[in-house]
Amino acid sequence: MGILLTRPYFSALISRDILLKHGFEVYIEPVLEIEYLTTCLQDIESFDLIISTSKHSIISLSKNVTIRSNSIVTVGNSTMETAISLGFNKVVSVNGDIKDVISYVKLQSRNLKILYIRGDKVTCDVKAILNSMGFDVHEAVMYKTVDRELLSYNCYNLIINRGVSEVLFYSSHSAEVFIQLVQKSNVVNCLKNMNAYVLSNKIAGIAKMADWKNIFVSNVPTEFSLIQLLIMKRK
Repeated sequence: MGILLTRPYFSALISRDILLKHGFEVYIEPVLEIEYLTTCLQDIESFDLIISTSKHSIISLSKNVTIRSNSIVTVGNSTMETAISLGFNKVVSVNGDIKDVISYVKLQSRNLKILYIRGDKVTCDVKAILNSMGFDVHEAVMYKTVDRELLSYNCYNLIINRGVSEVLFYSSHSAEVFIQLVQKSNVVNCLKNMNAYVLSNKIAGIAKMADWKNIFVSNVPTEFSLIQLLIMKRK
């Protein structure tokens, strides 16, 4: 089975190497790229807790500050590992989704000053939710996503010649952009011969905008779980 990765290129390279070890044939078609922003965080030491829901916000944070002593909570283990590799030494992971992050913060003191670092597009207003619970939450936009405008010639040919049977989506936005691209290229009907593998039910909801052969949802929103699902379906 040919697998198509739609995540940003450098993240896709890591995923590709994992999948190759399991014997999959893998292609990369980034439907969006990440642009890290310069953000003024001179008061970074004043925050008692930093919330990160993607490794890109952590990478951007590391480029903007030299301080590495803030307490950080991440949505997943991959983001935690990225933070640790960049020198942050007080990092915990909820190993779940955004609801688990909110549940974690709810157990903390309302006296904490919290910083939510994020991208320019979000599907959940973490700041508003936590502020409504009495927390003092600030936010900083650390990166922006740049959407692809057209499918590559190689990807177009893979789709029309049935060179790809599985497409992996790690975010709602990447699923939305991919569907827009195949619609623009007039190959959306080809998706009925392909399976979509997604990290969450929220992403599945976006994927349902197109007519897939099947949509498979990971048990938990981690890449490890998603790949295990792929392996199971291959048998």
